[in-house]
Amino acid sequence: EVIPDYRRPSLHKVISKLMKSDRLSNTFRYPVDPVRDNCPTYLDVIRRPICIVDILRKIDNDDYGDKFHNFEADVELCFRNAMEFNPPEHLIHDLAVRMLRSFHEIVDEFKNAQVVTATKSFGRGSSRPNSSVAALIEQQKQQKFMSALTPSSGTL
Repeated sequence: EVIPDYRRPSLHKVISKLMKSDRLSNTFRYPVDPVRDNCPTYLDVIRRPICIVDILRKIDNDDYGDKFHNFEADVELCFRNAMEFNPPEHLIHDLAVRMLRSFHEIVDEFKNAQVVTATKSFGRGSSRPNSSVAALIEQQKQQKFMSALTPSSGTL
């Protein structure tokens, strides 16, 4: 999870980096307009439409609180909606796949940076870090442990 004091700027930074990751990313910035975008059945197929502007509004309104996973879910929903509505060979579907992949990479970098920051503050003897950061550190330790237990293809 995100350190509360830095939540909004951090989430804005994730979105900014995401939007810079592909020259066509503005496709997802604004809501789909079924008439303008020539997709009259969009709202029949997609039950929870969301766009980047909606996500930015939720960040600014602090709707995510300290629930980083809700932020992640909304961004993923934005791209999954595009993949659900558009067939796999469609440009928008391909773009959504790329954007979702970029988002996961950016989030992984972000979480790793949070762990490094929290680890450094432990080393300096600072006050107890936010419990969500401590939980993230513990989660990463568990993931490393579990991956060490998973046999590689060479041992099967």
